[in-house]
Amino acid sequence: MTSMYRITFLLIIAVSFLMTNAGMSQQRTFVVERGGVPCGKVLLHVDHLRNGYVEYSIREEQSFIDIDERKINRIRSLKILADSGLRVVSIDGFDRLGTVKTQIEGSCMRGTLYMSRIGADGQTMRWREDCATLPDLMVPELLRKRSSALPEKLFSLRDMKSASVSLRIDTLSDGIRRITINDVEVYAVYPDGTLQYWEHLDHRLRWKEADGSELGRYCDLDYGIFWDAGQALLPTSEDNINVMDLALSGVAGTGVKLNLTDNRQQSIPDTNLAAGTLHVRVQHRDHYFTECPLPVDNPDLREYLQDAPMLSLDSDMLRERAAVLRDWDRNGANVAKSILRWCGDSFTFDPYIPLLESERLLRDPRGSALHAAQLFVSLARKAAVPARFVLGMHPVNGRWRSTVWVEVWTTEWVSVRPGAGRILREAQYIKLTDAATLEELQNQAARLWGLLRLQVLNVVPADTSEGGALRTGIINRVYSNRNYRCSVTAPEGWIMEERILGKETVVQMVPELGSDVLFEMHLFENPYFKHTLDLYNTRLRTLAGILKEAEIEQEGEMNFSGREVPFVLYSYLESSGDSEEQRMRTADCIVGIGNRGYVFRFSAPEEKWTMYSPHLESILQSVRLLLR
Repeated sequence: MTSMYRITFLLIIAVSFLMTNAGMSQQRTFVVERGGVPCGKVLLHVDHLRNGYVEYSIREEQSFIDIDERKINRIRSLKILADSGLRVVSIDGFDRLGTVKTQIEGSCMRGTLYMSRIGADGQTMRWREDCATLPDLMVPELLRKRSSALPEKLFSLRDMKSASVSLRIDTLSDGIRRITINDVEVYAVYPDGTLQYWEHLDHRLRWKEADGSELGRYCDLDYGIFWDAGQALLPTSEDNINVMDLALSGVAGTGVKLNLTDNRQQSIPDTNLAAGTLHVRVQHRDHYFTECPLPVDNPDLREYLQDAPMLSLDSDMLRERAAVLRDWDRNGANVAKSILRWCGDSFTFDPYIPLLESERLLRDPRGSALHAAQLFVSLARKAAVPARFVLGMHPVNGRWRSTVWVEVWTTEWVSVRPGAGRILREAQYIKLTDAATLEELQNQAARLWGLLRLQVLNVVPADTSEGGALRTGIINRVYSNRNYRCSVTAPEGWIMEERILGKETVVQMVPELGSDVLFEMHLFENPYFKHTLDLYNTRLRTLAGILKEAEIEQEGEMNFSGREVPFVLYSYLESSGDSEEQRMRTADCIVGIGNRGYVFRFSAPEEKWTMYSPHLESILQSVRLLLR
């Protein structure tokens, strides 16, 4: 019996040990409220694994009515795995709006989180983050681990990038802990570590506990402003238009007072068009702010300085921000530049933000083109610079879509795109009308909705060369760059990334993440039109000074993209991650074409060089360099 009791006792201990180390699992369901309207749900699953790792799985489903008045669903699904120190191991998921799906992937290698976003058309964006930066959704883990040191940066799962933050943790009377991020985001956590709710205080977004009584609705994405006006038939890409002539119809009888004139645009008399049809010409044109003393003393501009619903001009927060941006300057041009620069640097495009007062956009500026315009108008008027809303059209993926920008007064009206932070010069934006208030803008848009028609009469491309048809970016395995008139294709299975390093654009290819085999294409400006041989000799002189035990193995010329260019093959010692040195072999090929410079570089450990030489040959054969 004693032996039996001993066995039973040991079994109880073993089972208790397994239960203690089997990890914990939590699953929660929340209702998504947008502006107080429930229009989705969130499923959150948290697994604390036996090895100390933690895995967060989130599936967010929201229902919207888009600008085509269609009911569509947005599904965002992410799985984040972190180790026992809350360092990210991997991020995998997707974001799907209707039938358009974007794949999201992230993998940690040697302390670097390699992120990628792959669109339905194959266009790929890659960037890098720090594996040690905690994802914002995982901040409740700080309480579970009783961490006394709060992070100074978080990885935003909304934007998929890191940012500096300020964190505050408060304990409420019922034991619930509130984690506040930058004074605007709140995670409320129960004593057992489970999430009670999430809320964005300014943007009126909230996940609240589901009790089964909420009825899902469809939230609007048009804000009473955005709509689709039919197919846009263009003979060139949307951003390659120098001059465009259009016929506008469907406006007669709507009561809309059109204003078709700005720095880029004019109305053209045309007797060949049907009655009620207007001929409009838009031209890409540079224009700038001009010096303008403040305050502006012009009775005709007073309505563009006044407060209006949603502008929050009586807000202390808005007044303080406008004062900082104006900085006691009495030159309207400088103030307009300062506000435009701040909007461009601070604003994040996010079409899922509800319509808000301008004050609610200051601490976390994000939203649609309408939100950006609203924020700029509020700040400009508070800084005594006249500003007004503009309703217009532009082509997007072969469709005419309405949009909003701003005109600001500095001795004349200057069109600006606040979300992009720059003056509007492009010819694909067609102005329809302007308005002093958001309400007036919505009324004008409602009258044109479904009636306005645009027909392209003529387009003069800005760039008629072969390079003008290039897009800048990665699509599937091909990288192309319009400015540098080039393209290159990665071998099957290789990973490609575009990075901006100083004044150079660098395209990198590796057979797998963390590989010490690397192909690079450096694109740089050659303002003094240096000859290819001069660029090559400059590069050669720097090798001995920056590389350890560099040895030039071969020099010569090769036929590259239809031209004879110099190349150099050299080797050197390089320290690997474990502090051991290995001998690397690198080939550089340098090309200068006018004011454009190119460096093509392939590096690999000596023992791998022969294995990957066919891949190098394949890459070089794929390179296209256009003269124009």
